[in-house]
Amino acid sequence: MQSKILEIPGFYLRILQNIDCNKVYELYTAKADSTSSNITIEKVQSWILRWNSRLKDFGFGKYAVIDSNDDKIVGIIGFEFMYDPEHKSNPLLKTPQVLAYEKLINDKTFHGDFELGYYIHEDYRNRGLASELAKAICNWAFINFPIERIVAVAHIENIASQKVLERVGFKYIQNVETMKFGIERFYKLDGNVAK
Repeated sequence: MQSKILEIPGFYLRILQNIDCNKVYELYTAKADSTSSNITIEKVQSWILRWNSRLKDFGFGKYAVIDSNDDKIVGIIGFEFMYDPEHKSNPLLKTPQVLAYEKLINDKTFHGDFELGYYIHEDYRNRGLASELAKAICNWAFINFPIERIVAVAHIENIASQKVLERVGFKYIQNVETMKFGIERFYKLDGNVAK
């Protein structure tokens, strides 16, 4: 078993491996809906490659959420630099830390803010797991990285995700609209708030 990144009662996070690709694909496509219809094995492989590249280069990425009872992957959670190719997804002013990360990324499609992202299998939803994991990983990030904020977006119709962010302590800033994602609600969590 790989080492645990962090642990909460009944679940832990670990680094994703290439052999997890099929399980992650099944996780995202378990429920046929509009968001899963364009997900392919190749797309999942590229996600894992990018997440692990971020981990190697910067020390953070997205991780598998594992059920401690059976070691099954039940979700994904972690951070990515905010994807912002249209330069319209993040309404916040850039801070010195954000600008420093942008120099290191050297990719204009990404904003230098840490963006929280997660996906939990529907069988594990509505029991507080997403909120508990989000709070734990945000605290972990504030302790381990020179950041003063974490950002997140939730689709305008995704009320459950908005409630998760608000329970963790994220504050709604404003709606943002892009060609790729449509209208989303933009949130910010300031350092040392997610306790």
